Amino acid sequence: MRLLRLPTARAYAALPILSMLSFLIPTASFAVDGVIEINQVCAVETGCTPSDDPGFPVSLDAEGSYRLTSSLENLDPATDVLFLGNGVQLDLNGFTVFGGRNGINDTLGLLSFPGHVIRNGFVEDAALAGIRSSGKAIVENVIARGNGDVGIFVGADSRVTGCVAEDNQGGGIGADANAIIENNVVTGNALVGIQVNPGPGVSQVRNNTLSGNPDLGISVPGGSVLSGNVVSGSEFGIQAGDGVSMSGDRVTGSGLDGITCGGGCDLSGVASSGNGLSGIVLGDGANLRDCVVQGNSDDGIQLASGSRVSGCTVGGNGDDGVQVAGAAGVVLIGNTVSGNEFGLFLDATTAFGDNSVNDSATADLFGATGLPIGCNAVGGVVSCP
Repeated sequence: MRLLRLPTARAYAALPILSMLSFLIPTASFAVDGVIEINQVCAVETGCTPSDDPGFPVSLDAEGSYRLTSSLENLDPATDVLFLGNGVQLDLNGFTVFGGRNGINDTLGLLSFPGHVIRNGFVEDAALAGIRSSGKAIVENVIARGNGDVGIFVGADSRVTGCVAEDNQGGGIGADANAIIENNVVTGNALVGIQVNPGPGVSQVRNNTLSGNPDLGISVPGGSVLSGNVVSGSEFGIQAGDGVSMSGDRVTGSGLDGITCGGGCDLSGVASSGNGLSGIVLGDGANLRDCVVQGNSDDGIQLASGSRVSGCTVGGNGDDGVQVAGAAGVVLIGNTVSGNEFGLFLDATTAFGDNSVNDSATADLFGATGLPIGCNAVGGVVSCP
């Protein structure tokens, strides 16, 4: 007969100590779906993961899925609230990351694939950035507001979508190269609304609504693609480098120029109205078509050499409707230019045809006579070459 061995007195004496030690060693709290749960209690009292010590920042350095089950509040402006490692997917679950130096930061410097994901919640009142990622990140459906620097900043190859960046003391949303920034609302930030830094790849900024960012609405490097953005109430509306493509973007109420774009830009269906200086300013070799440029205090459109403008409506601007003087080889085709101080201010090499120019306060045509390449209606009189 096999006898059971009973615990010794020494073993019994050790049990309370072991129990106490197991309480002090941080253990991850898993939901039924396997997601690790993070909350204020584990952040402050026990640590939220095996590698996380009690107190802030909460370190989520192991790849996996995490979810807040309460808001996190850190009143120390010298420490971050959350550190994220590579491969972390963080669901804020409608809660708020509040205070700290940065609300959410990364621990690995330049992150490689797969980066991390942050979604569904609020990041507020950090001393510096709401979210700061030096590498690849996906940020979705996050409201970043009232932070002391930028609301959301992500590294190269990142995506920011469906977010709100408002009332931050730096910029609204910033990104390194090859980023996608789409369907965001960016308002009331102290500096640039959306800024993308130069680097390899093609950054895309599309379908964002920006207002009241006093410095600059959107700033993108050469080769970027913009579409469907609505920008109002900045000192400059959109500033873009060489070779940028814009489609359907609208700018109103800038303190200075509405849209400026470098050499070789291609703009289609854009509108720029009610700005304090010029509506659209383009570099050499740009192509502008099907635009609406109205009610700007200075020129409607300013062109550089080799540019082409077609199918645009240009009216009610305080100086020239289209300013070409000094720019060689410009082509103007099929535009309607009316109600400006001056209609077309031409260079001797300007080729123009099928334009309608009328109701200018001072003169419909000004400067050189240009090179008519089709019939033009000027002041109600049609003339053909």
